[in-house]
Amino acid sequence: MEKPTLDPNGVQQVLAALYALPDAALQTEADTLAADFQGWLHTHFELTAEQGLFIDTKMTVGFLGYVATHVPYVLVHRLPIHYTVPPDALATRDERRGKIIKGSDHTEHDTPEETKMAANPTGYFEFRTEYIDS
Repeated sequence: MEKPTLDPNGVQQVLAALYALPDAALQTEADTLAADFQGWLHTHFELTAEQGLFIDTKMTVGFLGYVATHVPYVLVHRLPIHYTVPPDALATRDERRGKIIKGSDHTEHDTPEETKMAANPTGYFEFRTEYIDS
């Protein structure tokens, strides 16, 4: 199977395939992502040279730790993950602009012991690419 590109549509294709997996297989994917997010991206997406370089050299330890602790939870609960990229960024590449990837966790989870109800995780995780003038 051909890998999708790392863009908003490709992310949704990968999520659809992952969320069709049995729970145990999805947990394995979440564990793999937590252990090596950069490698997981290389495995699941067809990357441009620019994307591969950014993933390998520009993602900070802090960002990778944040992703490793938040995204596996979102995956195993089959919650949405949004990846947004400014429209002009897909059309042009300006070497003078710096690139930032922001992650935002918008999830909630009830404690069933206190509510006497089944836990019901809700929300989504968002990756947002932004460009700044260097």
